Amino acid sequence: MKATLLKRGASPDHSFSASRHDFSHFLKIWHYHTELELVYITGSEGTRFIGDNIQRFQAGELILIGSNLPHMYQNDGPYFLADSTLRAEAYVVHFSPMFLNTPLAAVPELRSIHLLIEKAKLGLKFSEQTVKNS
Repeated sequence: MKATLLKRGASPDHSFSASRHDFSHFLKIWHYHTELELVYITGSEGTRFIGDNIQRFQAGELILIGSNLPHMYQNDGPYFLADSTLRAEAYVVHFSPMFLNTPLAAVPELRSIHLLIEKAKLGLKFSEQTVKNS
């Protein structure tokens, strides 16, 4: 299946964009974008496709998706029923991988952020403990 390039991210005068999603179901399109995507699922469940990885997802998960990495969240069947009251809810932040190319990237305190971005190239799921401590 060919992935679709979606335009995401901030306006030219911002480094990132943040939004709250509250839909009857998540966008069911295999897609990618140049921005990294940090997703915190607050309410929903289904199957997550990131690159060649397929896993179940549920509320409470925090995922960092790398730049140009195809992905899709597909809710379970009941989310698509006409009379469903289920909601797909998440907080999403999109940011350019280029933000690390600024002089701030040379700051030693940001080295761990750079390593995190490198690990996200294949997708990164944060542990429950990390989410609880955030």
